[in-house]
Amino acid sequence: MVSRLALLTALLLVPAGSTALAATRPSVALSSVTVKRVPAKPSSTTVMDVRFRLCVSVGPKALFLVDEVLKVGGVTKAKNHWTDPLGVDLTKPQPFGCASRYQISWVVKPRLARGPGTYTATIRVRDAYGTVSRPMSFSYQPGG
Repeated sequence: MVSRLALLTALLLVPAGSTALAATRPSVALSSVTVKRVPAKPSSTTVMDVRFRLCVSVGPKALFLVDEVLKVGGVTKAKNHWTDPLGVDLTKPQPFGCASRYQISWVVKPRLARGPGTYTATIRVRDAYGTVSRPMSFSYQPGG
């Protein structure tokens, strides 16, 4: 059983409302995906442009987690994992908020963007408290 003194101490140390903020899970909801083939030498480059609604509490731990996979049939031919800090470098967590038109873009590595199969990208967001969103995925077939 928690003593009243311990409970009172815990309430005094935790800023008002921060437990509710920490309990709110970040979310991402896909709006659109644009695949651009950009001519480059010696061959073309593929650029992904993803737009979505983002709800998150930003802070020092907040970042995007992106997994990319190229599969032919059920066999994984290539994969890549990368992270990107979310927004500005902050020293403390900020209140939970939503951006209805958030956008990120990246150049797909050549080994993932060429040949037969299906390219799948999965994006998750980790908030300032370390909580991770449910995955948001999309796929396309790069072709030859």
